[in-house]
Amino acid sequence: MISSYYYNDKLRGFYTARKEPGETQNRLREMENKHYLYDFQAQPMIDEYEEIIRGLNGLIARIAENRDRSNWKMPRKLDNLSKCL
Repeated sequence: MISSYYYNDKLRGFYTARKEPGETQNRLREMENKHYLYDFQAQPMIDEYEEIIRGLNGLIARIAENRDRSNWKMPRKLDNLSKCL
């Protein structure tokens, strides 16, 4: 079975996934402002979601780097030089 890896599709999915913890953080802040949660209850959860966002940013950066590396083409000058050698 042959499978292919589509970097842009992966990135699009991670961009969507990154939005979700941000929205959850906003809802937690709203609940805190409306006094449904105390600050000492909301802040640890907000911090945990911040870590999730950082992790997703790292995955996005790594996938984008791999995509860029796999699409790298040798410049013509170097390509012509390698043919001469």
